[in-house]
Amino acid sequence: MAAPAPAAAHLRSGAIAVDYRAHLETLPPALHLALAATIYQSDRAVRLDVRDDHSITVLGYLGEPFLRLDPQGLAVNAASPTAASTKLVSTTERVAGGRVVWRERPGRRSVVWHDARTRSAPHSNVATSWTIPLVVDGRRASLKGSTERVGRPAVWPWFVACGLTVVLLLAAVAAERRRSGRLRALAQAAALVAVAAMTASALGFATARYASGFTWFVVGDELALATVGIATLARGRELARDGAAAGLGLLAIFGAGLGGAALFHGVVLSALPAPAARAAVAVGLAAGAVAAVAGTVSLFAAAERLPVRPAGNRS
Repeated sequence: MAAPAPAAAHLRSGAIAVDYRAHLETLPPALHLALAATIYQSDRAVRLDVRDDHSITVLGYLGEPFLRLDPQGLAVNAASPTAASTKLVSTTERVAGGRVVWRERPGRRSVVWHDARTRSAPHSNVATSWTIPLVVDGRRASLKGSTERVGRPAVWPWFVACGLTVVLLLAAVAAERRRSGRLRALAQAAALVAVAAMTASALGFATARYASGFTWFVVGDELALATVGIATLARGRELARDGAAAGLGLLAIFGAGLGGAALFHGVVLSALPAPAARAAVAVGLAAGAVAAVAGTVSLFAAAERLPVRPAGNRS
């Protein structure tokens, strides 16, 4: 039998923002004693865990026995159309006919699957209710919940704010073009703000329950590079500090840009509140652009002021 997708594939999906929010109603006390149910916001997959010596049978889309959890483990009905559509049985393992053919997976106390009933996509912000019928210890029961489409946030305020910030600070760069000290200070300040915003954004997504191993890897690289850049700002020579400010700005643009989806989707999967997560992305992008430009301008201005050594005499 094809193995059901592990919970980690759904929990640690790496998604940072989605358009739908699924809600699972609180289980009645009697049902709570027999099972635990979870719905993952990243892809609206359903997870069931059986407790103690109870037995749970999930009914499929046509009312047929779909899967079963009991003290012996997990079993999937190979003749169930629902099992085939959810890919809990492979094509070669499917069985035609109306009889129940259990494919057992001993020792499994939980199962995760994508159920079309929870993934119904409403076209408006009105929630769509759903029910997954169960048989628990021989008695009919059900999981109930709803799925709603969350409207996308208004994007224009972020772009206007970022645009105005960039225009104003780049105007300051042009005005301070011949005053390298102030220009360098501007670049370094913008770089520090950008790195702080990028770090807040990155840690917010990395510490969310849906963060993947790849997310942690990228965040680790970002923090390592940021540490080197900040150390250069603190201890490097003038040209090195200018280059570090520009590099930190580019790093912040990249790092904050990875969270850019938060600006375009209604549900943000971050440990930070959604407004804070979006603000961190926007500030990281704007301040990063300023640091990159100001640092580069300051670097070239400083390079132009370097004394030119006369060419040696040729005999």
